[in-house]
Amino acid sequence: MNLLYKSSDESATSYICDETGYYLIRLQSKVSEQNYKAAYSAVLESAKTKPYQKIILSVIDDDENPLSVPFSARSWFASYFSPQFYKLAQNQVDVGIVKPKTKLQTNMMHVILGVVEKTNIKINAAYFDKEEEAKEWMKCPT
Repeated sequence: MNLLYKSSDESATSYICDETGYYLIRLQSKVSEQNYKAAYSAVLESAKTKPYQKIILSVIDDDENPLSVPFSARSWFASYFSPQFYKLAQNQVDVGIVKPKTKLQTNMMHVILGVVEKTNIKINAAYFDKEEEAKEWMKCPT
């Protein structure tokens, strides 16, 4: 797995896995809008030449260290990143979601996915407790 982006505080990272053909975005702690967008933008830039149709979204949080992402960044995800990635992936996207531990982040994830679906973006999504499970699923996501 190769690093595409890593914020200086390591709150937002993105990777590409050429062996299996997927992207991984990992968020944790307090993520600034700038770092959030940079991690996702690195994936979009890479997808221009490697249009993999699979992506893992991994949220690392718990009650002691909850994830914090500005609402404007999440809106950007739904209105900009999702349509762009969907187009680059030729309208076929498999998403492995590593479930957040906190109720707030779980609810936010469902809201964002609902907004994405309302824009006629059809995704094949599966939920996992651990990142390793999502990586294994990426080998055969059907």
